[in-house]
Amino acid sequence: MSSTKKIAPNLFNILNILEKNKVLIATDWVKIPTVRAVFHERKISIKKFRDSYAIPIIEFFISVVKEENRAGNCPIMSKLVHYLVSKGITPREVFDICMGFRGVIIISLLKEENVVKNPIPYMEEVSIIFDANLSGVLDIFTNLYADIQKKVEIAKIQRTKLQQTLKIMNFINTKIIIVQNSRIILGNEPLLKMLGVKNLKELYEKYKNGFEFLSDVNIYENDFRVNLARWIRRVCKNDKPFGCSIYNEAVKKKFSYSGRITSMPDDTQDQYIITFNNISEHMKEEESIQDSLLHDELTGFRNYPTFEKLLSKKIQEAKKTNDRLFLAIADIPELREINDTKGMDRGDMVISEVAEDLRFLVNNNIYLGRLEGSRFGILMHFPSEQTSYSWCVELFKRMNEREYKKTVSITEVDLSESINKLLLRVYDLTEEANISEDNLVVNDFKNIIEYKELPNQEEFIHRLSKYKTIDLSIFYRGLSISADVKIVAIKEKSIRLKLSHKQIKVSKIDKAVYFHLQNIGNIKAYIKDIDENNLTILIDRFRFDKHTPLNRELFRIDVVDDIKAYIEANSKEYDVKVLDINYECVSIFIDRKRNFDVNSLVLLDMLLPINDIAYSCALNATITKVQKVVGGYKMVLLLNTGTESKQLLKQYISKCQMSIIHELSM
Repeated sequence: MSSTKKIAPNLFNILNILEKNKVLIATDWVKIPTVRAVFHERKISIKKFRDSYAIPIIEFFISVVKEENRAGNCPIMSKLVHYLVSKGITPREVFDICMGFRGVIIISLLKEENVVKNPIPYMEEVSIIFDANLSGVLDIFTNLYADIQKKVEIAKIQRTKLQQTLKIMNFINTKIIIVQNSRIILGNEPLLKMLGVKNLKELYEKYKNGFEFLSDVNIYENDFRVNLARWIRRVCKNDKPFGCSIYNEAVKKKFSYSGRITSMPDDTQDQYIITFNNISEHMKEEESIQDSLLHDELTGFRNYPTFEKLLSKKIQEAKKTNDRLFLAIADIPELREINDTKGMDRGDMVISEVAEDLRFLVNNNIYLGRLEGSRFGILMHFPSEQTSYSWCVELFKRMNEREYKKTVSITEVDLSESINKLLLRVYDLTEEANISEDNLVVNDFKNIIEYKELPNQEEFIHRLSKYKTIDLSIFYRGLSISADVKIVAIKEKSIRLKLSHKQIKVSKIDKAVYFHLQNIGNIKAYIKDIDENNLTILIDRFRFDKHTPLNRELFRIDVVDDIKAYIEANSKEYDVKVLDINYECVSIFIDRKRNFDVNSLVLLDMLLPINDIAYSCALNATITKVQKVVGGYKMVLLLNTGTESKQLLKQYISKCQMSIIHELSM
C-alpha cells in the first residue's frame, strides 16, 4: 500500500463518490454564507470561482488521495491566492474560503451510510490532507500579501512625496517637470497652463513622447530626437543650461527658454527635475517693478502719487483752456469692518467690485486712481456741474446694487487753489457722505437738479400696487404729454404701464417719465423696455424729483426753428442761439462768456417765425443763470415783456405746441 493510502485509506475506498459529486460539492462551496459574503464584498464572480478554481481544487484533493500529487503543493491554490490578492482580499477572508472547502467535503461524506456509522477515521484523514494544503495556501498568501503591502507602502510614500513636491512646484512660477525613466511623471500648473493642457494625460495625448512641446533644443540635439534617456543624462552631467523654445498656447506665441536638468537628491529611480526659465523674465520683472511704482497692484488704477501728478498736470492745462474740472471720491466706509470680520480676501473682492463699476462707466473725460485703502479718486473733464453730478449718480447707483455701503462725493476743482486744499475739501465731503443716512451723492454745487433715491424701492413698489392707474407725464420738446395710464403688471423693482399711442411715440425719444403720488410726492422713473405692439412700457429706478417739470407753472418749449437772435450789451451785439422759451424766460447758447454774469442786463432781439412771417421781438432781460456747456455757455434770461412782445411770444409758443401735437398725431 502506498504512503498516501496509509494516510487516508478510508477516503481512498469512497473516491468514486467524490469524483461523481465534485461539481455539486463545488456549487455547495460557493453557497456557504461566509464565502458568499466575501465574494459579494470583493466583487468576485461566483461562476468563475466555481469553474476555474473550486472544481480543479476538488480534483487536486482527489489526486492527493490517489497519491498522484503531494499534499500541500497545489498549483491551483497558488493561482487562486494570486487571484484573490488582486481583489484586495484579507488573510481572514482567505481562511473563511478554505474552511468553507473543508466543510463541504465533510458534509458530502456524511451523506454516505458507511461514513455515518464511523465518521471519525474519515474526518481525521480529511484533516491531514486539508491541513497540509491549508498550510501551503496560507504560506503562499502570507508571503504574497506581505510583499504587496510592502509595495503599497512604498507607493504611498512615493505618492505622498510626489504630491508634496507638486504642491511646492505649483507655487513656483518657473515651469517645472519631473522625469523618471525618460517619462514625465509630474508637471506643475504654470507649465501645463502654458501648454494648454489640464493634466499629464492630456499632455501625452497632445505630444507624442511628452517632450515634443520642446523645440530648437541647442545641446545634443541628435540625442534629444533619438534617445531621450541619453540626452537627459548628458545634459545633467554637463551641468549647464540648454536653450529651447516653447509655444505658449495662452498667448499663441513661441518664447525662448533656458532649461536646466538636475538629478533628484537621494533617489535611485533615475528621476530628474527639469526647470524652464523665460530668458526675458528679468526684463518683465523690471517692467513689473516700474509699473508697481505707478499703479495700484489690486486694481491697476493709478496710485496716489501718480494720480496727484496727473491732477496737477490737468489743472495746468485747464488754466490755459479755461476748461472745467471736477474731482469726485468713491469710498467704501465699511472696508475696515469687512476686513476685520470677513477677512482681507473679502475686502479685496469689494475693492475689486468698485473698480469694476468704475471701469464700466469710464470714458475719455474721466481719469481714475486709488488714493488709499477704501478711496478712489475720479477726475472728470465735463462742461457742467450737472453733467458731472449725473455721472456720479450713475456710479452711485451701480455700486450700491452690490453688498455693503458705498458713497460718492464731488466738488469742482478751483484752478487757483493748491492740490492739498482741494483734497481736504473733497475729503470733508466724503466724511459727510459716510455719516449721512440719506441715499445720495454729496456735493457742494448750487445750481444742479439733485436726484434722491427712494429709501426702499421694494416697499415703494408694494405701495404702488394698491393703485390701478397713475397720471403719467412724458415730455416732448418741453410739452407735457400726460394721461391717466393703467398699471398692467408689477415686478420686484419695476412696473409695466399701458400708454396711449402718443405717449408710446414720445417714449422712444425721452426715456424719463414723471408722476405724482399722494403722501409720497413727485416721482421720476426711467423707461427700461418698450412693447410697441401692446402699447406698454416697463419703468424702474424710481426716485424723488424735487425739481420736477410737473411743478412748472409755465411749460417751456424746446425751439427747433432756426431763430435769428442776438443780445446787446454795452453797445455791442452778439449772435446767440435760442434753445427753449416760455412766456417769462428764454434759454440761449453763446460761444463765449465774455463779460456776461448773473444779474447782467441785456437786450434780446429775436425774429420769431409765425405763419411764415418773421416778427421782430425785442425784450429787455436779466441774466439769471450762466452755465458752461460743450462748445460754449448756456444762459437763462428773465424777460421783461410788454403787451405787444408778450402777445408775440404767446403766438409763437402756441404755434410750436400745435406743431408738436400735429407731429405726434401723424
